[in-house]
Amino acid sequence: MLVLIVVALCFLSVAAGTSPVILVPGDGGSQLQGRWDKEKTPHFYCANKQKDWYTLWVAVTELAPGIIDCWSDTIVMDFDNDTGTFSNRPGVEIRAPGFGGTDTVEYLDPDLKSATKYFYGIAQTLTTVGLKRGVTIRGAPYDFRLAVHSNKAWLANMTDLIEETYKNSGNTPVTIVAHSMGCLYSLYYLHQMPQSWKDTFIHAFIPISGPWTGTVSQLRLFASGSADLVPGHLIRPLSVRKEQRSWESNAWLLPVAGVDSNHTWSKSDIIVTTATRNYTAHDMHSFFSDIQFAVGSAMYDEVRPHNVVMQSPGVKTHCLYGTDVKTEAAYKYPAGSWPDKQPDKVYGVGDGTVNRRSLTACQGWATGFHEFPNVGHTEMLTNADVFSMIKQIVAV
Repeated sequence: MLVLIVVALCFLSVAAGTSPVILVPGDGGSQLQGRWDKEKTPHFYCANKQKDWYTLWVAVTELAPGIIDCWSDTIVMDFDNDTGTFSNRPGVEIRAPGFGGTDTVEYLDPDLKSATKYFYGIAQTLTTVGLKRGVTIRGAPYDFRLAVHSNKAWLANMTDLIEETYKNSGNTPVTIVAHSMGCLYSLYYLHQMPQSWKDTFIHAFIPISGPWTGTVSQLRLFASGSADLVPGHLIRPLSVRKEQRSWESNAWLLPVAGVDSNHTWSKSDIIVTTATRNYTAHDMHSFFSDIQFAVGSAMYDEVRPHNVVMQSPGVKTHCLYGTDVKTEAAYKYPAGSWPDKQPDKVYGVGDGTVNRRSLTACQGWATGFHEFPNVGHTEMLTNADVFSMIKQIVAV
């Protein structure tokens, strides 16, 4: 009996000395479910015209040749140029399930968990310091097709989740651990909250692999399509270009134009070259016109005011990112290839997905600034040194 009491006291002391954690995933880091009642579908093999809730992202079976046209027709968004708003296609509903739990951010395909781990390693690490899934480790998934300002329900639910998790842990302030675009979501959210509230409820913010000022790879996505997010690169980029162009978040992640090259892209930074002209981050309207996607200019103008202001969120922040990994920095389209074929890639430095100048844009306001050499964008979520750093930061 005495042994049991000692063990219990040890567990309580660990839990009491650890900040609870909210996990905020990045682009493609949340499971999505869809259901629809459409007038028509692209192919007869899109099963039925009516379908109840099913896994839309990511389900390998939905990405098979031919079937992917059905998937793309469901996940694509409509943009209203008059109101500047995004919506699902008529008859389609899409949701990010599991808010407050961890399962839908630990794994991307519920039927292939071992092959689609996402936040699993971090969640498992946090259990070793006394935290518990669904109680003091919480997930905050969202529809990653949208930029944060359009995800108003997520912003409201995030406050409730943090306050509930704070109470679950005996009024211990919460740590937000975010990855990739989730860093932008979290920073935007923290900027909306009163400082007195943050002083009470937030212990720390740990952004991992943050694309603070965008990433060059978005240019290739809009021009020629990208299969980078799809496990195993099972699909042709052009087969998903239409739906990728329709997502608000992809316009939000375009490189931020600036006056210097420290953390933004200047007028001297050529990022796309074709047989007829060069493009910089300052030429986005011409870029969209020339790829014959004129609505992209309106989308770009809609999201630009919501680019994250690079200033402190008012909480202790430890910025973690990988570096020294070959990263796409510019594209060259040979004659006859623009824009429907994949370009030749020009590489620079970064984490394999996000360019270094964007990753380091938190340098001016982060409390801690931690580089992980030779660790890639998603490898940060499986790295033992990253796990160790997170355990140190959540200690209170």
